[in-house]
Amino acid sequence: MKKGFSILIILLVVAGIFSLIGWKLTENKKKIDSSAAKAQIRNTTVMVSTIFPQMTEMKKDFAANGAFRAFKEVPIISEAAGRVTQVNFENGKQVQEGNILVTIDADLLLNQLAQVKFNMEKAKKDVQRLTNLLPVGGISQQQLDDAIHAQENLKFQQITLEKQLSFSKVKAPLTGTISNKMVEKGSFITPPMKLGDIVQTSKLYFQTYLTAEQISFIKEGFVAEIQADAMKDLAIKGIITLIDVKADPSRRYLVELLVVNPGKLRPGMTGQVSFGNMASTEVLAIPRSCLVGSSRNASVYVIENGMAKLRPVQVGIPSGNLIPVLGGISSTDEIVLTGQINLVDGAPVNVKNK
Repeated sequence: MKKGFSILIILLVVAGIFSLIGWKLTENKKKIDSSAAKAQIRNTTVMVSTIFPQMTEMKKDFAANGAFRAFKEVPIISEAAGRVTQVNFENGKQVQEGNILVTIDADLLLNQLAQVKFNMEKAKKDVQRLTNLLPVGGISQQQLDDAIHAQENLKFQQITLEKQLSFSKVKAPLTGTISNKMVEKGSFITPPMKLGDIVQTSKLYFQTYLTAEQISFIKEGFVAEIQADAMKDLAIKGIITLIDVKADPSRRYLVELLVVNPGKLRPGMTGQVSFGNMASTEVLAIPRSCLVGSSRNASVYVIENGMAKLRPVQVGIPSGNLIPVLGGISSTDEIVLTGQINLVDGAPVNVKNK
């Protein structure tokens, strides 16, 4: 009996010891979990430094490919139909404005004009005779009016025929060089058939296409250096005369520069224009280190109510450590400068530069 009671006492003591150990372990785990939770709470606040975008004068050197085009290029057009009896121009030859380039057979028009002029003389005599007869009652007023009307009709016919006859002489619309001749003596032409082109090349335009950011650096009247691909040693200056107001489908804008031809350049030649120190403007800029992602898909973290908000931005071509901002943020936005690696959208932050 006593032996069984002793065993019971031993079992109760062992159970108590195990219970005490289990309680202690539970308390320790609660303390560890509490400390971990507090550490987790502290770690959710990210330390960052910030900066505000600034208006900065940025100079940009950039180049673009392009091609030369004629200063003026006008087609030679015939306004009359007929057989060509004479051609007075050849490709590559100079012509002066007003020169007769092509003569068209006009015998039929000349005959019609001669007939109208003959009838005009007769009509004048008829009107004069009837005018003399009217006061003595030899004719009625209506007869005189009909004769005058017939004379007026003949005048209009004469004017029309003379105009048509002038079209039989195709004249040069401007001074220049013949190109793309498309007619020979004996050809039959009809309006508005093109007979060739007249090109002015004493001056040329150099055409290139620039992005929206690039045209923000230039203005009409600026001078840029142009190098023709076929003439690397030829120094050429061009004056910007046009910056188009509408972009093409690739979102680039046509820019034209006027060039004085030194005598060797031809329309269609290719080259490269370089925009140097004159390409400068004041733009909103931030350090490149503020960017998250690539420049094509750029974003920045903006501080809003103690949190970092990821915001997409449009940026331009960097200049040194700075990059121009074309859209997405303003000068009043506080931008994260360092610490982005630990941020996610909406994370609470502690700004250390404050």
